[in-house]
Amino acid sequence: MDLEALVLKESINKLGLIIELQGFLKGGTKAFNIYRQITFDLFQFYYYIKISFGEEKLLAEKLYHQKWNDQEIEHLAELIAEVIWMI
Repeated sequence: MDLEALVLKESINKLGLIIELQGFLKGGTKAFNIYRQITFDLFQFYYYIKISFGEEKLLAEKLYHQKWNDQEIEHLAELIAEVIWMI
């Protein structure tokens, strides 16, 4: 299914990804659980990328015509990884 066509046709204004690790072991320490949600909020001219982990953190805001450069992508990936591993 073409996601872009679906978003335009159905007026979808939010997409998300849930990361849930249960009984995960980090480096031989005690088991722990992680629940994180990455959300893309889609507005008429711009979008947000946010992550939730008990509180919500805005990671990026872009206009649709703005392209991501390599440095921005790497920075976003680092922010997401940092929040995912916060315990």
